[in-house]
This record gives sequence, C-alpha cells and structure tokens, in this order.
Amino acid sequence: MTFDPINFVLSMMGTVAFAITGVLTVSERWVDFFSVVVLGVITAIGGGLLRDVLAGRKPLLMTDEVYTLPVFAGCLVMLITISLFADASSEGVLVDTLLTLVLPSAAVHWSWRLPDWFLTKSKSSREGVTA
Repeated sequence: MTFDPINFVLSMMGTVAFAITGVLTVSERWVDFFSVVVLGVITAIGGGLLRDVLAGRKPLLMTDEVYTLPVFAGCLVMLITISLFADASSEGVLVDTLLTLVLPSAAVHWSWRLPDWFLTKSKSSREGVTA
C-alpha cells in the first residue's frame, strides 16, 4: 500500500475536528478530567476505526503506527488550556490542531513506530508460533 499524502492530511483533519468537538462537548458537562480526554480520543479515533473496518483494511489502532498518542496529547493540551484559561479556547483549538497534525506527519516522515513493549501481541506471536 502506498502512502497518499492528500488522504493522510484529510484523515488527520477529520481526526482533529472530532477531537476538538469531543473535548469541547464533554468539557461543558463538568465531567472529570480523565473522562474528558478519554471521550475526546474515542470520538477522534472512532471515525478512522469505522472507516478502516468498512473499507476492509487493518485498523491503524492494530498497527505500530503513531496515531493515537498525538490525538491524546492534543486532547490533553486542549483540556488544560480550557481549564486554566477560560477565554483561550481558540488557542486550545490551535494547539490541538497543530499537535494532532504535526506529530503524525513527523511520524510518517521519519518512520516513527511505537515500541514493541507498547503493543499487545497474540499468544501465538509471543510464543514464536508461525501459522
């Protein structure tokens, strides 16, 4: 499968939009800090996961791609910005957008991968059994 930069940018822009929407919506409900970040990440990642499943592709969550961590960092920074600076939601959106676009782009450019200890492996792959 070849890398398509236009598809990648559009996908990440959708992820950013869902992350921002998720964090802003949940943070208005006075939910605890952890829940806001988790729900922001779930909202952002859910669309890409659904897209991959419907397209018959292996979801990015099941690979060693750096995909979820930038979204998590963006949601966390946005929530901190909203919590500490009530009038700075536009700055939070900007920082969230930059983190969620720049970090995955850098990961693709420099071929960053998640470390092996971070990934879950099936029992057969841990025992060295090949199919």
